[in-house]
Amino acid sequence: MRVLILFTPILLSLAFNTNARPIDDTEFHQLGRFTKIKTSLPHIHSNPLMTIVSIKFPPSIKTIEQSIVYSLEQTGYSLSPLENMSDETKILMNLPLPRIHRDFQFVSMENILKTLAGDAYSLLVDPVSRQINFYTNFKY
Repeated sequence: MRVLILFTPILLSLAFNTNARPIDDTEFHQLGRFTKIKTSLPHIHSNPLMTIVSIKFPPSIKTIEQSIVYSLEQTGYSLSPLENMSDETKILMNLPLPRIHRDFQFVSMENILKTLAGDAYSLLVDPVSRQINFYTNFKY
């Protein structure tokens, strides 16, 4: 009897879960009498920079610019041309790739780009031309 009394609040909390949400029928398509498939795309398909990836840069990658170009190869995005970059961003692109940044495991592409640039820079994404650029957070 004591066991039932101790577990009753736990069972009640599980029965009335507040995180439950109703199923949105617009996301599903009826295939058969008992079969429905989900037809909406996950967020990562509409924004490739949110894709979770694992990257290990080969030894031939020496600079931040090379690592960013290598990272973006499969995303459909590219690095903005050098003539569109500020002088501070050009300095960043020529810096050597730190050893600690040679291997990323299960990180979003956006976070990899932000990590490669460091805290002094913010990521600038042009969704129309699908180009990546950086701007400095600090003025000297």
